[in-house]
This record gives sequence, C-alpha cells and structure tokens, in this order.
Amino acid sequence: GLVLLAAFGTVAAAEASKERPVMKVVRLLQDMSKELQRDLDDDKAVHEQLACWCKTNDREKTAAIEAGDQKVTALEALLGEAKAKMDELKTKRDETLDEVNRDEAALQEASTLRMKDNNVFHAEEMNLVEAVKACDQALTVLGKHNIAPPGFAQVRAVAEHLQRAQVMELGRHSVSASDMLALRTFLMKAQGATSFLAIPGYQSHAPQSGQIFGVLGQMKEDFEKDLSEAQ
Repeated sequence: GLVLLAAFGTVAAAEASKERPVMKVVRLLQDMSKELQRDLDDDKAVHEQLACWCKTNDREKTAAIEAGDQKVTALEALLGEAKAKMDELKTKRDETLDEVNRDEAALQEASTLRMKDNNVFHAEEMNLVEAVKACDQALTVLGKHNIAPPGFAQVRAVAEHLQRAQVMELGRHSVSASDMLALRTFLMKAQGATSFLAIPGYQSHAPQSGQIFGVLGQMKEDFEKDLSEAQ
C-alpha cells in the first residue's frame, strides 16, 4: 500500500509540475487582459472627453461663426447707411458750394454794377454841379447887361464855360426846341465871334438877350433840382 501511495504522489507531483507553466501563461494573459481593459477604459474616457470637447468646441465655433456673420451683416448694413449718408452729405456740400459760388458771383456782379452806378452817379453829379456853376456865371455876367454891359471877353468866356459844362446835352429835355435853338446859336456865335455884333442879341444898342437869360435861368433851376434829387 505504501508503494502505491508513493507512486500516486509521484504522479501528482509530475502532473503539478506540468501545469505550472500553463498557469503562468494563463495568469500572464489574464494580466494582459486586465491591462488592455484598463487601456481600453482609458481610451474610452479620453474618447468621450475628446468627443465632448469637440461637440462643445463645435457649438462654440458655430455660435461664434453665427455671431460673426450677424456682426458682418450689421456692419455691412451700417457701412451701407454710412455710404448713403456720405453721398447725401457730398451732394448737399456740392449744392451748397454751387449756391455759394452763385452768391459770390451775384455779389461780385452787384458790386461791379454798384461801383459802375456810383461812378456814373458821381460823373452825373459832377456834370450837374459844373452845369449849375456855368449857368450861374452866365446869369451873373449877362444880368449886368442893362447896368454895365459885360466885356466881349467875358461873354466869350461864359459861352465857352457853358459849352464845356455840356448844358446843351443836360438841358435838352427841360427847355423848348426854340429856346434850345436860340441857346445853341448864342454859344456858337459867341465862341467864334470877333465882336459883339456877331453875337445874337448884341447886334444893337438895345440887345434882345432876355431869351438867353431866361433859358439859362430855367436850366439852372432844373439842374439844381436834379442835383438835389440825386443826392
């Protein structure tokens, strides 16, 4: 019996020694399986985190893009309004500049006309003043006819002064045609005469120069009236 027991123990030991390498492999495989499972779990966790990040980032990026698009649209609308406003202001500026230029041109024209009118008025005023002086001188000299007859040189000087003062042109509308003819004849003859006998109204000892005196008096009165109205 002891021999049989010993033999069985020897066989069991031999069997146990045969299973030991296999168990090592099993345990190694089990350990590798556990490690792979852990790696798989870690990969799943990382994948889930990445997926979550991607989703979150995608939502954020999408929201940012939408916000950016909305901002671009708003800015484009604002730029459109700004451009329209600038065009409107440019149009108004051009219209204002045109109006200013027209006003300046009108002002310049008005200033030129006013200056021209002033020059014309001044010239007319000076002509009237000179005509009044010439008539006054002539009336003074010719008015002495019945008291102390004027000298021939005085009468000739009076005629020349009346001619220079353009009394004929200035008074052509204030006296009659016959009076104007008498005055014209007097002036022409007086300036070219060599003696009293050649001057109308002085051909005799009872000269008829009253018509000339009256014409000059009327002219002086009209000239003074025109000068007063012009001033």
